[in-house]
Amino acid sequence: DRGMSNDWWESLEVAPSDASRVYLAGYRLMNGTKQQLFFRSDDGGVTFLPKPLPQAVTGLASDLEIAAISPKNANLVFARVTYAMGDDKVGDRIYRSDNGGASWTEVLYAAAALPNVVVRRDGKVLVASVSSGSWRSDDGGVTFVAQASTLQMQCLVEQEDGTLLACGQNFAPDFMAVARSSDGATWSKVFRFAEARGPVDCAVGTLQCDTCQLLLWCGLREQFGIEADPTTCGEDGGDISPQCQRADARTDRLPQLLGKAGERNRYGLLH
Repeated sequence: DRGMSNDWWESLEVAPSDASRVYLAGYRLMNGTKQQLFFRSDDGGVTFLPKPLPQAVTGLASDLEIAAISPKNANLVFARVTYAMGDDKVGDRIYRSDNGGASWTEVLYAAAALPNVVVRRDGKVLVASVSSGSWRSDDGGVTFVAQASTLQMQCLVEQEDGTLLACGQNFAPDFMAVARSSDGATWSKVFRFAEARGPVDCAVGTLQCDTCQLLLWCGLREQFGIEADPTTCGEDGGDISPQCQRADARTDRLPQLLGKAGERNRYGLLH
């Protein structure tokens, strides 16, 4: 099977332990229906071969994504099927394959979105939702148990030292935008937006300067109650004067910047 002009790709992931192993997932629109696609490459993405699907199509809202790959075993891969019970039912299924996608087994279902799956270096697997809790597997993702964690996780990663970092709710109930944990159950605050020192300083004309610093920073500062009031970006990337107090730094180029805003990514870097 080859890619076609009406194919859409949801995720592309390289196995951490073997750069020649690449997984690709997406879908094809055929006469108003959605056909899920799953491919594997064993030569670093030069060629791809189709592999069996974890689940048959459930509707137009359903997507197939590569959820996680083991950091030590390129054949151990997890897939996520969104709206697994139909377009009108929020709920995801997590599937496991230990043979590189040649076959799949359903290992978890929840009546919630499950965007976060992490295969840890010790072999344990964590699955987390935004508002319905998290699940832990101690047998490589074969079975899962719910664990007592109330953090509303928007993202989840593991660092090389085994520390888990997660995106939580900046306001209630978490009061931590970034959290740290060793076990995925107990979390401590790393950062809240109110503690930001300001946008990363870049030269005029860069996306970071024109969008994050000159258009967004002052509004974000007010929204999150940030006390810091750093200097604005300069031609050479250096300091000029406090950005939120220097009105001309924003208004003299505002018409030009607003005209470009719809064409640009509105997110920037804070520190």
